[in-house]
Amino acid sequence: MSKSGKTPLAYNKASLCDRRIDWEKYKPTLWELFLADYWYNGFLLLFRRGTWVRLLQRLTRGWDDSDTWSLDVSVAKFLLPRLKRYRELRQGVPADLYRVCCMKYTHKRIKSGQKYEGEECYEYIKIKNDWELTEKQSRDVHNKAEKMWDTEIREMIDWLQDIVDENSDEFFSPKFQRISHEERGKLRERGKKLYCERFEDLWW
Repeated sequence: MSKSGKTPLAYNKASLCDRRIDWEKYKPTLWELFLADYWYNGFLLLFRRGTWVRLLQRLTRGWDDSDTWSLDVSVAKFLLPRLKRYRELRQGVPADLYRVCCMKYTHKRIKSGQKYEGEECYEYIKIKNDWELTEKQSRDVHNKAEKMWDTEIREMIDWLQDIVDENSDEFFSPKFQRISHEERGKLRERGKKLYCERFEDLWW
């Protein structure tokens, strides 16, 4: 027992914590990294119960039962890098987005002659087919549709990224904490809705 009333072991642990209180400035040595990454994670965990079974599962089927502990996070981690790569490689846009952008040139907005709650109602009538567009009009429609599709993909990526960050060390980062609870709720609802709607459009 030391004069401070603490055992030497407890005192050493407290001193260690005091010296490492500024984690941003603390840089672990190569030996500490070796012990943490290779010795503990790579060797000692193999002797825990069930680890050999999970290792065998990963070797035989590519995933193990621990992925089901938080299946939402596991699925988000699987989809996120693939959706980012899809955004880089994709070609074309969903047909409904193209039709929306064509409305400016292929439909005309006119009064229907009916009123709803005292306000005039309008309807759209088709005036030409989309294949009758000029080269400039067709290019303009394609560029607008591309931007709309890219925005929707980005919103789906933001939704998945938020789920992954919430369940990682990024949860404590200023970037993650800067988003309010209401904004995060809207971001997730929008991304989830888009993914459900666009699931069958994720191909090229």
